[in-house]
Amino acid sequence: MASFSWKRVVPIRSGERFAVGAAATELILIPIFEMYFIMPTLFGLFTFSYWVHFLIGLFLWANATGNMIMSMGVDISSGTHILPAVLRPEWKYCPVCMINSPPRAHHCGDCKACVLVRDHHCVFTGRCIGHNNVRFYLTMLFYLLLSALYCNYLNIDYAIELFGTLSWKGVVTMFVPVIGWLFGFHTTMSFFSTVQCGICLFTSLQFTCLLAFHLRLLSRGQTTYEWRNSHPRKYDNGWRENFKAAFGSRWYLIWIAPTVSSPLPNDGINFSDSNGTAVKDM
Repeated sequence: MASFSWKRVVPIRSGERFAVGAAATELILIPIFEMYFIMPTLFGLFTFSYWVHFLIGLFLWANATGNMIMSMGVDISSGTHILPAVLRPEWKYCPVCMINSPPRAHHCGDCKACVLVRDHHCVFTGRCIGHNNVRFYLTMLFYLLLSALYCNYLNIDYAIELFGTLSWKGVVTMFVPVIGWLFGFHTTMSFFSTVQCGICLFTSLQFTCLLAFHLRLLSRGQTTYEWRNSHPRKYDNGWRENFKAAFGSRWYLIWIAPTVSSPLPNDGINFSDSNGTAVKDM
């Protein structure tokens, strides 16, 4: 596993600090909303059912948050690897980092590094997604999706009560809560509840699309950068090997916790293309 540093968790750009801060705030507000407003109403406070759902929610939240932190703090550059001084075939020189950059690596001005197997720059983590942290990014999306779906399951009684009459006021309150609050269609507390329920509903759709998109590219052996720039699928080794290249040899255990070690089959510098030809520093 690549080295981790808490210093990398703080985004470099101020705009991304706001985005990451907003995401972190919601990761705190939604569990509080579910624990202190929704779950006591459904199961009673501190009952057996309450604690069962609390533990399920805690597991989902810990994995979503933990993988987010890991994707932000892991070193996404070549790190301690010694790169060749002579430019090799398919390599390129980075004038910013002043190093020879391996195939599939690209420089990111926001991260101020050449990112190995760069996929894209994620605003809500403030970091690029690449070879060393794609595992954490995808498992983060997976657990965020499960968390949003679980919250929607818990919030469904509230939504049914709100849409019980299917009145135009109820529709405005649910989909445009600020307008509903300004016109007095609900109280401040119900406004807050509506916003949180709406966020869970919206994010479940968003995470479904994101996860499906990235898993499809991963199965094809492509990064988002390669897909956008219509690069040939040169590194497609079949979906099984492609998934192992992202999740590591212990892919079946990484779903337990983000701290579980799962060694990757290559280092993001030396790897094989779809023809089985080794692409490496020689």
